[in-house]
Amino acid sequence: MNAYIDESSMWHLIQHERFDIRYQPILDLATRRVIGHEALMAPQPGSGFQNPLEAFQHARALALDAELDLACVRKILRDFAARNLHSTLFLNVNSATLAEPDMCAALAEQLVMAEKLLGRHRLVVELTEFDSLNHVGVAEFLNACRRTGAAIALDDFGVGHSNLDAWLQYTPDKVKIDRYFLQGIENDAARQQLLRGLRQMAELTGTRLLAEGIETREQLHVVRELGIDLAQGYLLGRPHPTPAFDLPAEVGTTFADPKAVILAQGERRRGKSGAIKPLIEAHPALPANASTRAVMAFFAHHTHQPSVAFLDSAHRPVAIVARSVFMDKMAQPYRMDVYGNKPALQFANCAPIVLAHEASTEELTAVLMQADQRYLTDGVIVTQEGRYLGLCPAHLLVRLVAESRIEAARHANPLTLLPGNFPITQHLERMLSGGTPFVLAYADLNHFKPFNDRFGFWKGDEVILKTAAGIRDLMDLLHDFLGHVGGDDFVLVMQSSDWHIRLQRMVRNVNDALAAMYPDADRAAGGIEAEDRFGVKRFFPMVTLSFGVVTVPGNCAMDLAELTSAVAEAKKRSKEPGQSIAVDTCDAVCC
Repeated sequence: MNAYIDESSMWHLIQHERFDIRYQPILDLATRRVIGHEALMAPQPGSGFQNPLEAFQHARALALDAELDLACVRKILRDFAARNLHSTLFLNVNSATLAEPDMCAALAEQLVMAEKLLGRHRLVVELTEFDSLNHVGVAEFLNACRRTGAAIALDDFGVGHSNLDAWLQYTPDKVKIDRYFLQGIENDAARQQLLRGLRQMAELTGTRLLAEGIETREQLHVVRELGIDLAQGYLLGRPHPTPAFDLPAEVGTTFADPKAVILAQGERRRGKSGAIKPLIEAHPALPANASTRAVMAFFAHHTHQPSVAFLDSAHRPVAIVARSVFMDKMAQPYRMDVYGNKPALQFANCAPIVLAHEASTEELTAVLMQADQRYLTDGVIVTQEGRYLGLCPAHLLVRLVAESRIEAARHANPLTLLPGNFPITQHLERMLSGGTPFVLAYADLNHFKPFNDRFGFWKGDEVILKTAAGIRDLMDLLHDFLGHVGGDDFVLVMQSSDWHIRLQRMVRNVNDALAAMYPDADRAAGGIEAEDRFGVKRFFPMVTLSFGVVTVPGNCAMDLAELTSAVAEAKKRSKEPGQSIAVDTCDAVCC
């Protein structure tokens, strides 16, 4: 900020409009046409400011930001109207300006003027600075926008005060997603998932989404794939004194590329929290000093309770005893006579399994892997903020963890973390319905079972991981998709034009990596002695990679079941002697 700019100089800038207008194009991603331009203020040389932000910061310090805002609106409307363009004007209005009744009324007059100059539905008012939205002036201004046919947009959504509250309260026609959410989005599954969620909300509220800050082809690819309506950014056009309608050549080649973009799958995330809540049984507990006779009476009264927790004076669990364990001990002669009035804590498990009610599935799984298995009879104590809440029977905990692991495996293979069966199916259905040509390759390892039997499953897992890495390293990460069906089976969906060369290199590189895993003697012999499926010992060559391939044109009539059946047949042929890649075409399979 320039400290030497005084109030008089600022008034001079405002009254004499010592700023220029720049226009940045806004692209409709469905029609691939420029449908509008955002008008941006640019301080003139010699005005004392380097950029608009600096000018508005200084104006705010002098309490003249509303006056500067109104001056920009007036000049922009005049300039844009004089150009007589077939375009929509995106006009920024600082919501803080609307807090001043006189300024709000003046802006409403400008809306009426815009309707006369531009016609209805040719203006989009972008509201910024959402910390000032909750006042009467905003509601009045929005009503004026709708009366004059001006649309409303929320700017910089997702940062600062631009949030869901404003979206729901003011029901905008458009929401501009801040550039922050586009940074690295081509490799960021979390950002992609966030945009999916925003798109779903936009569909529910009838709002169009505009992605700001598009600077790379990869960002444009992902935004298109996620179904965002509009886009703006340096890749599509920089702010310029003359509104541009022609897109840069780089954008044209991006749109001309028929390939579908491969969205990021993400890494393993922390499991769902609170999964144990529905399993909690609110069983009563006993104080830690309860006598043995009191525990006996407790179990006699609560006939269906398998165990009981002992709590301290703050209601925190300190131990647990299972009914079966306690009854076995008390069944011995004279036990009740000797211990009846003594604390029962001596018969309890003083290191019980305790889980918070919001525990994640990873924490539940960790319980099952502990060496101390007394929880199988005791059950698990569940707490809330450290205080006893109830018990979870062990069999329910085991079932919950098993079900969660099955569900997780549908989405990501637990060994390679590659997409599992569910996302593989989703991707293939998307490719078939989109009419995009692609190649489906089914990868399999030859002679994997004998290797696994001979060297152990941990070495077998290493083979799987090396295979996944060898395939992934040679993929076109933007356009090729790799999924792990399970075991030694992988699915590769390719759009790269050099797919056959890539597959050959994958076979060569993976085979070299796997050969290096054998001891020198086995490598020299070319394989190992191992038992076959009938228990007969024989020689097996070293593990190698093969691909069954089906090329799929954009007009392929096969459904998913037919396609997967066809590629499975091709995979069988790829395992024949002298083969490593067997290719079929969609036409040949259909005939």
